Amino acid sequence: MKDLHPKKGEKFRGISATRGTDGIYYNSAIPYLLFTNECIRGYASTDNTIIANYTRVDIPKFAEIAKSKRCNEKFFDVYLGNDDYICCNRQTLETYEYKSAIKYCVIRILCGKSNDPFRQLIKPLPRKSSNFHLKDIEGHIVEENTDYYLELYDKDSDVLKIWDNLLHSGYYLSRTERIIVQCSIVNGIHYLVYKNKYLHVADGSDEITFTDQLPDRHQRLQFQVTEDNAFLILKWDQCNFLILEVITCSYGSVYFTTNYYSPLGLYLKRV
Repeated sequence: MKDLHPKKGEKFRGISATRGTDGIYYNSAIPYLLFTNECIRGYASTDNTIIANYTRVDIPKFAEIAKSKRCNEKFFDVYLGNDDYICCNRQTLETYEYKSAIKYCVIRILCGKSNDPFRQLIKPLPRKSSNFHLKDIEGHIVEENTDYYLELYDKDSDVLKIWDNLLHSGYYLSRTERIIVQCSIVNGIHYLVYKNKYLHVADGSDEITFTDQLPDRHQRLQFQVTEDNAFLILKWDQCNFLILEVITCSYGSVYFTTNYYSPLGLYLKRV
């Protein structure tokens, strides 16, 4: 309620307010219902909520409770603990699981004007083609045993860096060396290789790291070529896209998560 103090003006953190003819402020943004069994702090996307406590996750019961509240009719949200959330379509009871790191973006989508915001969250898995080929930024098919620079696409202020056997990003002025990779095709599967090590996703990880061994199926990277001759990277047979999160002015985290906004684009340029 302190955010509704008149001295703060008519735009408040998480709330769009309107002053009525009687001088009282009214919330013009419909709140959403959030179920939780513990305290949640520190996320702007928990503003403008109706909080309900629970002892057991029961989606059908939650939907009935949501119908009795004056809240957003499209969805409700459930905090499971350990930074895990579920949002639920109130009409279909379709659910979408996500981490607290992307909560603001998820809530922004769900509270948007779309009649079916879940379509923006739940994407169909890109199909793999039997005649798939990676392309370089010039549109040429990538050749094996040929050196290519691995670069960030449409990120003029950032470059890829390798630190502690993981792929990261950094500010372009901090570049120490450009990452050079080759393409290896084994049984029709494309792999990127850096200094004789395969790029892959280690068990239990959401980051790209390097291994001497041919990655197992669930550790593979899946590539999706774009119209601009760039490409996106997913976890194999999953809708987890590689994204870039800027942590500081000189460091960024590159990791896999569900596609809640534009995934990270990369490209290959022949050395």
